[in-house]
Amino acid sequence: MQKIAKVAMVASALFVPHVANAAPPTGTFYGEVQIIKGNLNAFCNIDITINGSATEATVAMLPGSWSVLCDFITFNNQPYTIVFTETYPGSGYFWIYDVDVDPIVYGGCYDDIAGTWSGTTLYIDSVLSPKIAGTGNCSIVGDVEKEF
Repeated sequence: MQKIAKVAMVASALFVPHVANAAPPTGTFYGEVQIIKGNLNAFCNIDITINGSATEATVAMLPGSWSVLCDFITFNNQPYTIVFTETYPGSGYFWIYDVDVDPIVYGGCYDDIAGTWSGTTLYIDSVLSPKIAGTGNCSIVGDVEKEF
């Protein structure tokens, strides 16, 4: 009887669905974001790379955006610290701290990028403060998906 119970237990373990990895996302994420500052309103291809320990991120503008203005937007002083807070297994909120961005228009912005994550997608919806008072905030909104 004990042998049947052990065989049944092992067999049932083989048929249990695998639980999704609840670790914060790492790797490269790619997508399109809208960047607004003053008269600048550009849809740009962006690449966010998160290190294997999910503690640092680099942000890069990629060629191929519909707006040539994207080529003149730079992210400075990288890598940035990134923090994840899990609200459900494999999803939650994230913050990329102390992002320093210089769009083509005067003033630049410096602040944190925040959003939510689903494990495979980062949903960005952030307003960054101007580096020079009176020049206006920067807004960054869009989704970036994990490249497999």
